[in-house]
Amino acid sequence: MVSSIYAEAGLDPTFVNGGLVKAAGVHARLGHSRYLIAEADESDASFLHLQPMVAIVTNIEADHMDTYHGDFRSEETFINFLQTCRSTDAR
Repeated sequence: MVSSIYAEAGLDPTFVNGGLVKAAGVHARLGHSRYLIAEADESDASFLHLQPMVAIVTNIEADHMDTYHGDFRSEETFINFLQTCRSTDAR
């Protein structure tokens, strides 16, 4: 969705998405602007290796409990991720 918004605004982003971006008809596209939009994977907490400028968390569910061993740890991991954002505060 974010990549579609950037594209509609004429910002020509590069994007990498786990699912098909309907407007583009592909999962990934090389744009020609300074913007890179990536869908991060929380299943193994590898998203903690990213250092985004902005992050959008659409939901946090009791998923991937083999990694998180409980809801509290999952929420704590997302808070840690949001605190890596360079242009916003985790709220």
